[in-house]
Amino acid sequence: MNETPIRSKFTQKTLQKLPQILTLYNDYHQSVQTIAKALKMSPMTVSNLLKQYGNGLRPSKIEYVNKVDKLGNEIEIMFYEQLMSIRQIAKKLGVEPNFVKDHLNKFSK
Repeated sequence: MNETPIRSKFTQKTLQKLPQILTLYNDYHQSVQTIAKALKMSPMTVSNLLKQYGNGLRPSKIEYVNKVDKLGNEIEIMFYEQLMSIRQIAKKLGVEPNFVKDHLNKFSK
């Protein structure tokens, strides 16, 4: 059987920058855009390297905000409509009771 080696779509020059990219992204929490600019690379190339050789990309801030908004809606329904306690809500959603309490104090109607 002839086995052909798996070829990478990245050049050797690009792959040499991989350790630096992983360090900047994982340890220094730099954005893909910042890394690409610093290393004079395409942001798409940096993104693809992180997906293939790293732990993937971090969720965007927008995804985090949407998740918090969704939790907020659930908290309000459980508290005001289902009459659940703060501790019950926290346990059901897997968050700290202070998160529930803070949300109710800041954002409730």
